[in-house]
Amino acid sequence: MVAIVHTADGEKGWTAIRLSFSTLRPIFRARTVSDAPPFDPSNVVSFQLMFSKFEYDGKLNPTFVEGPFELQLSSIKAYMKDPITPRFVYVSSAGVTRPDRPGIDLRKQPPAVRLNKELDFVLTFKLKGEDLLRESGIPYAIVRPCALTEEPAGADLIFDQGDNITGKMSREEIALICIAALETPYARDKTFEVKSVVPFSEPTPREGLQTAFISKR
Repeated sequence: MVAIVHTADGEKGWTAIRLSFSTLRPIFRARTVSDAPPFDPSNVVSFQLMFSKFEYDGKLNPTFVEGPFELQLSSIKAYMKDPITPRFVYVSSAGVTRPDRPGIDLRKQPPAVRLNKELDFVLTFKLKGEDLLRESGIPYAIVRPCALTEEPAGADLIFDQGDNITGKMSREEIALICIAALETPYARDKTFEVKSVVPFSEPTPREGLQTAFISKR
């Protein structure tokens, strides 16, 4: 198997290594493959870090030392072309911040909020999932639907932030919102709640969803 390789000399302490696809070299058993096809970045499925005794074409690694070694990684990120759209859309729930919110009247909240403890803290763990996604560095969108129903898509929608609204939301409509969020940079790194209005009316155009993303922080 031909490997696409880039080498970098190690140094003590933290070092930032930046490489472009143009510096990658096709290698098989430490030798350059001159007739390898061009590198296709859209076909990358895995990568490997190696502390090797060899470099390219029979050359030795001048910094190689036998024995135990340690390699600590702070982060690995890939460059993205503008406009950057969400790479991960997380369907959470409206109400995730409410079970422990001071001053809230639980009697006026939906069952999932009132019974969070009895439901094995489902909202608490959904909020933890949101926080992990925000900390990951991955461009994201977090959708917090109100109570999900089997009703068809097509209602007018209300988008909000701050985790205060209650209501219901079509599962089919949520799927359309997720697809729309993946396609627009205006949804990147945003968290919002959404519910439908009743009665259900004409289908909501996709342009309307993009307008809703733009208006959110």
